[in-house]
Amino acid sequence: MLLAAGTTVSVSLDIVGGLLIFALLVNPASTAYHLTDRLKWTFLLAAIFGIVSTLGGLWISYWLDLPAGAVMALVSTLIFIAALAAGHRHCQRN
Repeated sequence: MLLAAGTTVSVSLDIVGGLLIFALLVNPASTAYHLTDRLKWTFLLAAIFGIVSTLGGLWISYWLDLPAGAVMALVSTLIFIAALAAGHRHCQRN
């Protein structure tokens, strides 16, 4: 898994840039991890958040004539902030 992530980052860095890679690798996973404590749901939610960030960012950038990468990163970050505001971390136990 770590090898796949490293390969993805290395190959994609020149193509799309570091900000977009960070936003689409870390933000969806962090958002999903914040919302659930089950690994299966974390993977599923992270994939959904990544897809929503990508498609939503592309759609917004098309309609507002903005750079696609920056808007995708912004949408991903906004989803993370919304998850932080909506609920609290599942492992806040005594």
